[in-house]
Amino acid sequence: MSDASNDFYKAPPNTDRSNRRRIAVAVVVAVGAVGVYLLLPVLTVVFVAQPIRVAGSAMAPTLKNGDRILVSKQLGTLERGDIVVFYYPEDPTKSFIERIIGLPGDTIDADLEGHVTINSQILQEAYLDPSLNKAARSRWNKVRSEWKEIKPGYYFVMGDNRDASNDSRSWGVVPLNLIYGKYVFRYWASAEY
Repeated sequence: MSDASNDFYKAPPNTDRSNRRRIAVAVVVAVGAVGVYLLLPVLTVVFVAQPIRVAGSAMAPTLKNGDRILVSKQLGTLERGDIVVFYYPEDPTKSFIERIIGLPGDTIDADLEGHVTINSQILQEAYLDPSLNKAARSRWNKVRSEWKEIKPGYYFVMGDNRDASNDSRSWGVVPLNLIYGKYVFRYWASAEY
């Protein structure tokens, strides 16, 4: 007999075992893909970026009620003028969005016309609409002296709509540990004002 005929009498390879192995690998890959698909958005919101809907008019005209924005969870260095999202110091179940005006170490006040002064210099704020800032000086009368000199690790924040903003002038400075996001861009503009 030839070698070819001997092949006829050999037992067939165990195809059940190799098929099971292929199915197990396919199931593991499918479960892993679904897990990544479901977990990736959660991890992105927790560690990278978060979509937020603006509620209220405190940041008008820069951001309007109903605008949808993306905030970065990677704060990096916070600078004057940055728009940040933070937990309200008097009720951490609420989130606020405001602009950083005073940095740690700054002395903050207002002149007789209501212009913000930082270390006795008028802060140039081109983003403000004068029609939304008519009562600017009267709001400064409430600022307590301990908030005027900003301690390390704290920020003085204000809305761009100074007449309608509940901000540091009312309740004080924001500690860094309550700031959880920095404005990146608006991806949906509301028609509201």
